[in-house]
Amino acid sequence: MKVLVVFYSMYGHIYRLAEAMAEGARAVAGAQVEMRRVPETLPEEVLKKMGAVDAQKALAHIPVCKIENLLLPMRSFLEPRPGLEICAAK
Repeated sequence: MKVLVVFYSMYGHIYRLAEAMAEGARAVAGAQVEMRRVPETLPEEVLKKMGAVDAQKALAHIPVCKIENLLLPMRSFLEPRPGLEICAAK
């Protein structure tokens, strides 16, 4: 079984949650667990003003995922199929 834990964390709180999820998944025999972070979109000057630069450095060892590559497989899964209504308005 392959498990991909994708997260975004500005200050490190969500990163710690993602680590706990990955640790739990690794406890399953045969599980292959990878962690990826969503790329930062804020400029560094904004991160400095928010006090998040040091927290971002602590996440630097986690590879960044490419959102486009992540969404392609999800798109085919989530696209409506005949007879299946996903989030249909009522």
